[in-house]
Amino acid sequence: MIFRGGEFSTGEMGNFHSALTGLRVGEALALEWQDVRLAPEPGFIQVREGKSRYAQRAIPLTFRTRTMLVTRRKLARSLSVFAEGDGRTMLGTSLAHQHAKVRRALGLPGEFVLHSLRHSFCTRLGEAGAEAFLIQRLAGHHSVTVSERYVHPTPESAMLAIRRLDDANRRLSGMPSDTTTDTGILALPVSH
Repeated sequence: MIFRGGEFSTGEMGNFHSALTGLRVGEALALEWQDVRLAPEPGFIQVREGKSRYAQRAIPLTFRTRTMLVTRRKLARSLSVFAEGDGRTMLGTSLAHQHAKVRRALGLPGEFVLHSLRHSFCTRLGEAGAEAFLIQRLAGHHSVTVSERYVHPTPESAMLAIRRLDDANRRLSGMPSDTTTDTGILALPVSH
């Protein structure tokens, strides 16, 4: 992940993308190593400032992002996580230019901009069952209304929520729970 002439290679651009897990481009470019905690695992990124007061937040690292940051940290010659070849903090225009080159090389459509990755992060959180308030916190949205667009309830998520509620009610009343298998894993019907 060494810069070549201050530019990302195609693989390095993919690594930058993984670091954008919910971050705005400006937030990612403002990251310094003091904002990255790699231990204890999985670690987190601390966003110190951003678009609004809600932008200040700690974001747990995904496995892929943590792996990229561990490798990148070993090679770092700057306080900035994403720096130009000469150590200066990378500018948004420089990153956008490099992204466009990589996007063209990979044959991706022009609509695929860096900010698309932020939307993908929020959408995947919603698909994974995260509620709107959690998406709001991780993305640094000023309003939960913005985050709600990423939550698409499914019959499976509704069933899971009801089973969790039932399980909590049983525990509170001292009744044994019958919503888990003998392995302790929640048993859900398979939808077709």
